[in-house]
Amino acid sequence: MIRATLVIGLSVIWFGLACPVSGANLNIGDPVPALVLPSLQGKNIELSSLVGSKPTLIAFWTTWSKSCQAEINFLQSLENTYGEKLNIVGISLDRKAADVEQFIAQNNITFTILLDKKQKYLDDFRVLIIPTLFVVGKDGNLKNIYVDFEDATKNLVNRLAEKHP
Repeated sequence: MIRATLVIGLSVIWFGLACPVSGANLNIGDPVPALVLPSLQGKNIELSSLVGSKPTLIAFWTTWSKSCQAEINFLQSLENTYGEKLNIVGISLDRKAADVEQFIAQNNITFTILLDKKQKYLDDFRVLIIPTLFVVGKDGNLKNIYVDFEDATKNLVNRLAEKHP
């Protein structure tokens, strides 16, 4: 029993030391972490080129998650209504770009979609659950984080968009 506890304890310590979370200090009010990812067209896009001129919503998502599908379609409705006053960026964690392209085409998604096939930026943004939605102010700083997608999230984001048209 003591040996098993010792092995588990050492494993936890080793895992914690070997796999640090680089985004562990990301808090509300902090600048959004930098990232560079390819778009569906294959062009590398720096997030900093999309953030800062107006409020921005950044969604980490996948095509296979029903919650993610609902959130992306909701974000498209915001794009349709507030597109000139709001940036929306979807960061797909799907391994196959073809799956993302098919979903985007079938659902008429028009906002920027970036591909993070290797899930390189999950730690920087502290994403543990998908979908995760980040609200970024015009100043480039994190204003809020919404984890999962449900009616309460939808209502809060709608109010936020209406408040800052």
